[in-house]
Amino acid sequence: MVGPTLSPSNLITFQLNEYNIKYLREFEIGKKKNFKG
Repeated sequence: MVGPTLSPSNLITFQLNEYNIKYLREFEIGKKKNFKG
């Protein structure tokens, strides 16, 4: 199976998706911590 070709625009989109996933995960973890107390 061949992965998608990473043209510059695809690479930027991929990096943005990685950033968004990381941010959302940290946001969810922070929400859980806040609601524990």
